[in-house]
Amino acid sequence: MNSPRFLFTAVGLTAAFTFVGPVWGQTTTLVRDTFTLTGTRAVGSWLNNTSPEVHTASGAWVQGGTGFVSGKFAAGGVIVAPDNGSIYTASVDSRISIPQPTTKITTVSADIIAGNNPNGGWQAVGFLSSATPPASNVWFGSTDAVLWVYIRPNGGWVVHTNGTTALLKSGTVSGFSPTRTYTLGLSYDPATGKARVFLRSGATETSLVSENGGWFMSGLPANSSMEAAGFHFNITKDVSSVDNLMTLDNFLVTATTAPIR
Repeated sequence: MNSPRFLFTAVGLTAAFTFVGPVWGQTTTLVRDTFTLTGTRAVGSWLNNTSPEVHTASGAWVQGGTGFVSGKFAAGGVIVAPDNGSIYTASVDSRISIPQPTTKITTVSADIIAGNNPNGGWQAVGFLSSATPPASNVWFGSTDAVLWVYIRPNGGWVVHTNGTTALLKSGTVSGFSPTRTYTLGLSYDPATGKARVFLRSGATETSLVSENGGWFMSGLPANSSMEAAGFHFNITKDVSSVDNLMTLDNFLVTATTAPIR
């Protein structure tokens, strides 16, 4: 994001649009994890309690509460849901601490492959109120996932706040492929309370909301706690993990000085 100008082109919407993006300020990396395999991060080992490659705060990855796992390392250095060799056995929820956004635009993103996961399967990235998951209603509860976006294998996407309390925006990405790698991202501007969701394929970045340069009001109070960022796989447990492989890679959280609008 150090490039002085961006060109965004909306696709899969009723009317395509092109606009020249704003001039952005300096970007700081808060969290970066490419999930590269090492001696302690081997194929089949758990992400939980391991440290990302870059982390400006202290701490390690934390898995969700009861009923969730942190995800496992797989060949190629990606995170996958656990399986028994043929079918998925649990959904994935992982989070890591970040500084509370106060003045800078904070963005969370990850590279995903959605997989042909039917019956409600989806992947999400988002901001959470705490690096410590609650005892119940992990991610979905009104006090856990503050602002988040998920996407399904058919390209359908939804933005929620406060768990599933409010549905802010939704749509479908035309031509979305469940076996292709995309970068799914979400930005939040604490100065304005606005959010932006995007999908990147190669060098092409698409704002999933067409109006106002992709930015929309989140409706969140100015003092909303966002002390963690994370990702979630919603898995249908009896779905084949071989034919419907869902992966996540290159998790990134950045803070950027607000643009000149």
